[in-house]
Formats: sequence, structure tokens, C-alpha cells
Amino acid sequence: MGDKITLEKIFERLEKLPPREDLSTNEKKFYSEIGRSLLTRQLEFLIEEKMWVLGVIMSASTLEFVGKTRLIWKYKGSVSGRKIRRLEFASTIKCLLASKIINEDTFKKMEKIRDARNDLAHELLRQVAASFKNESNPESEALIREAIEVIKILF
Repeated sequence: MGDKITLEKIFERLEKLPPREDLSTNEKKFYSEIGRSLLTRQLEFLIEEKMWVLGVIMSASTLEFVGKTRLIWKYKGSVSGRKIRRLEFASTIKCLLASKIINEDTFKKMEKIRDARNDLAHELLRQVAASFKNESNPESEALIREAIEVIKILF
């Protein structure tokens, strides 16, 4: 088996592709169709399975990834791909708008999805925190104590 595919490795490979403007029409169409098909199928599956929370979270993650990919292709050679990869989702959306990759309507849709993802993530964290706080959990306590030991070792 080959190496594990990570987001970092995907971005590194994308940086090796020629700038989007240098691709032929057929190459652009090929990459767009594959990407669109794979990513939309994943989200459609979550709709079919009525996995709403995961669907919203995955929608935001997918849009962030695709947005960064488009920025890397657009600015290849003039802006470091590493800098683009470090952008937060909100900054990615703003850069897409400023670069005229998306219009104002698409910007508003992406912001709405980002806001919904953030609300869900914060609510999930509150629920998880409440469940840990309210229930005796010896395994969690042991993990936290181990973390304290490791911190003491590291410092």
C-alpha cells in the first residue's frame, strides 16, 4: 500500500500542477468534473442518509478545501501555497470574492454555511463538555491526568 493520503499531500500535489490558466479547456473540464462529482456525491450521500449535522460540517470543510484549491491555482507562482493553506475559512471566502472567483451571492452562501458550521461546532462542544462535566468519567479523568504528566515531562 502507498502512503496515507492527507490534506497536506493533496495541497502539495495541487501546487505541482500548472496554473489553471495554463491548462487546456479539456484539462480544466476534466479536473472540474472529477472534483465536482466526488465532492458533491459525498454531500448527497449525507443528505440521503439524513445526516444533517455531519452534512453541514462536511459542506463547510469541502468548500474551504475547494476555495483554497482555487486560490492556489489562481496565484500559483505569485503567492505561496503554504500561505493560502494557512488561511481560515472566513479569510478564504473573502479572498475568493476579492479575486473575483466568486460573486457576492456565492460569498453570502458560503458565509451562511460557515456560520451554520460554527454554530453547530460550538453547540456540539457545549453538549460534549456538559456530558463530561455532569457524568463521572474515570477514563477521561485518567487521560487528563496523563496529559498533565506529559506536560511536566515536556517542560
